[in-house]
Amino acid sequence: MRMGIAQALTAMLFFSFVGPIAKLVPLSAGAISFWRAAFASAALLGWILVRSRRKWRIERPDHLASLIGIGLLTCGNWVFYILAVQVSTVAIGVVCLFTYPLWTILLEPFFFDQRHRPAELVGGGLVLAGVALLVERLAWSDNTALGVWFGLLSSFCLTGRNILSRKAVIHLSPSTVNLALFLLAALVFLPFAAPRSEWPGPQDLANLALLGGVFTMISHVMFIASLRHLTASFASILVSFQPVCAILIAVVMLGERPSMRTLAGGGLILAAVFLALGTRSLPPDRVT
Repeated sequence: MRMGIAQALTAMLFFSFVGPIAKLVPLSAGAISFWRAAFASAALLGWILVRSRRKWRIERPDHLASLIGIGLLTCGNWVFYILAVQVSTVAIGVVCLFTYPLWTILLEPFFFDQRHRPAELVGGGLVLAGVALLVERLAWSDNTALGVWFGLLSSFCLTGRNILSRKAVIHLSPSTVNLALFLLAALVFLPFAAPRSEWPGPQDLANLALLGGVFTMISHVMFIASLRHLTASFASILVSFQPVCAILIAVVMLGERPSMRTLAGGGLILAAVFLALGTRSLPPDRVT
């Protein structure tokens, strides 16, 4: 289990840089997602060819279908998170994204042998209260409200991706799962990067290479690898400090300072996550 914990914490640290770096690039969310996927694919493929000795073929049709589902959910997670960060702030985007551990807890029992607990329902109420605190008015013209909705959509996509990934890594290596989702994401977002106005300059290209080839590739590989040792629910609590890390990074890199309302709403959401996850027992050393 120690290996899984170390992998999940590494994923948390690297993923914390995604929002701040994405906001530095003046391209559309679709174009950023393409370059992110392209650099992540290239970096992971290079790692597989140089270092990995494990088989990474896809041998069964149901495995291919699972990988396509994971890839499409990843596309939704990426583009909605970047949109949330672009229209509002890194703090709003990452706080709403981190409602996903609770959605994971509520949905995971439908796929695995687990039970719902009363504290999880209380946690659901706290999440709704936290989201309500973030949104001052329900209007599409309000950037904060838009950021919240995009962040929640990203969260729902991430929940589905993690649950499918936990099932997939029983039969497939984390490298296979991640390479498939990166390549599919690059294909899906390619049309958004085609217009000349969406071509990055040298500095933007360097930021995108960091975003995809370092922070995305390592965070995804580490997190999905952790699901071989941990339940998706338990892995979620290990990365629940990501909002704090991402907000601090945004303060340093972008000068963004979250409002008291954002901090209060985020505090309620994190309290809900810890309350619900606290009812879960430690996972076995290996998920089977």
